[in-house]
This record gives sequence, C-alpha cells and structure tokens, in this order.
Amino acid sequence: YFVINLYKTVTSDCKLIVVDEIDISLDASAQVRLIQALNNLCDKYKKKIIFTTHSLPIMRVLYQQVGESIFYLENINSRLIMREVSYSYI
Repeated sequence: YFVINLYKTVTSDCKLIVVDEIDISLDASAQVRLIQALNNLCDKYKKKIIFTTHSLPIMRVLYQQVGESIFYLENINSRLIMREVSYSYI
C-alpha cells in the first residue's frame, strides 16, 4: 500500500513530497529498487522527495549511484545542526 500510494503522489500535481522512514518494512534489495525507481519517476515528473532513513543501502545507492548529497542532522546544545557528509562518514 505504501509504495502504491507513494507512486500516486509522485504522479500527482504536488511538487514536493516528504516521507519519514521511507525504508519501513522493506528489505535491503527492495529499498534499493524503490530508490532507483523513485529517482527515475522524480526525473520524469519533475518532483522532489525529502525523506529520512537509517538504511545504509539507501544511503549508499543515493550517494554512489544517483549522486545525491547525504545530510547528517545532530542536536548540539538544543540546536539542530545539519551538515553534508560523505558516505564514508557514516
């Protein structure tokens, strides 16, 4: 259901999609296929997706194959700090 709903959202009129824990309940190979498919759909439909994940396979495919940035969020003294990091940092 999640993947179908995500596809419908990408092909709709919205321009920005935000998803928390996009990898939920998917094994590593399914996560990679999902990200590759979403990358193609976002290019085709001119969409942007912002999502959170703890999945190393997703981070690896985004960084190494797709060429996207990885941002690390950290709470320091009650301030949220965001910085771009390489996959090797993780």
